[in-house]
Amino acid sequence: MSHSADAATRLLDPLRGHRRLLLVVAASTEACRVVEGVTGSRPETLRVLWQPQELDDRVSLLLTGVGKANAAGAVGHALSRESFGAVVSLGIGGSLPTDESGSSFHHEIGDIIRCEQSVFADEGVISDDGWQSMADRGFGPRTNLSEPASMGVGSDSRALELLAGRFPDLGSAATVSTCSGTAEAAWNTAARSGCTVEAMEGAAVGLAVLRSSPETPFVELRVISNRTGTDQRWDLPYALDRLTDLASAL
Repeated sequence: MSHSADAATRLLDPLRGHRRLLLVVAASTEACRVVEGVTGSRPETLRVLWQPQELDDRVSLLLTGVGKANAAGAVGHALSRESFGAVVSLGIGGSLPTDESGSSFHHEIGDIIRCEQSVFADEGVISDDGWQSMADRGFGPRTNLSEPASMGVGSDSRALELLAGRFPDLGSAATVSTCSGTAEAAWNTAARSGCTVEAMEGAAVGLAVLRSSPETPFVELRVISNRTGTDQRWDLPYALDRLTDLASAL
């Protein structure tokens, strides 16, 4: 994909207005491919700095480090110092199974998914009576916000609409602390969350935006790099190529 050919038709420009788009990425490998998509040039590596890095006159990159604590801390830090037109959590993710057998999956490797919801999928209590989320117990992450019983943060509807023509696949993202390396774990995550994709940061990014700058649009986007469960069938090179394509369109 030509970086220069798409420069005048970036999909989220109507959403961000005159302010910068903040692209939030967890790992250096992903961030280098996002930089390539925006600028046309791929760095060898990038350091986690928790400081937004300006890529051009319309986009900044925030490299957070992996996991919920890194993601929430970095985004809260960034939003306390600068206003952005929109915040996009993006990176690779695993496709979750459609049923307990683990023989079929919601998405194919290489699919780019617009995530309607980003859900805290493994914060709760396991007892003899089964699983209860922290929201079920009255301690949801959104307490004192709208929908306090929810374990999820919704993506901005206008962002989803602007992206739909180019990226039609729709799903939802389970944000986990421990990724699913067995069929049982993958199905448990899917069943608890109702999600189709597994990743490690999106809900934390969305919650940090909701708490720090509730007027700022948030959206999570994931490129499927593997299946969750036992037979993961990774294709990281292809997924990273697709991540570059995604970043170039935003």
